[in-house]
Amino acid sequence: MVSFFLLLMMVWVVCSQQQRLAIEAARRVDLLGRQGRHSEAVEAFDGGKGLPASLAAIAWHNHGLSLTELGRHGEAAAAFAACLEVGDGRREYDVLLKLGDALAKSEEWTRASEAYVRASSLDESSSDGGLALANAGAALLNIGGRSREAI
Repeated sequence: MVSFFLLLMMVWVVCSQQQRLAIEAARRVDLLGRQGRHSEAVEAFDGGKGLPASLAAIAWHNHGLSLTELGRHGEAAAAFAACLEVGDGRREYDVLLKLGDALAKSEEWTRASEAYVRASSLDESSSDGGLALANAGAALLNIGGRSREAI
């Protein structure tokens, strides 16, 4: 979260008034989320409108975190998917794991396993890669008739 604030401040220096307003709105949403005021953060979120792509991706990620805290897992999954769509590939592994978790909590087992498998393929040397594959297997076990794939 600290890196998001610093990134906002660096972009602030070289942007237009409209972009400054968008950055200020994103900063407010980020602060509300860090304060645990997730309902207010979700209400104040505007979809990252007017933000550069890298900041919009972080805004969507933080929106997904707030929705997760509120137990709104389907919406959180959509936010994490939006983060991946507008992002530049940084933190993709982390976002894919969160997407998989949100989908699993929504009992969307096939999509959850796909997110986990995609995450595990990003960095095979990572110790967390095993976690992603284990989660994919668990999701597949929840789908009738796919126990062989899970193993």
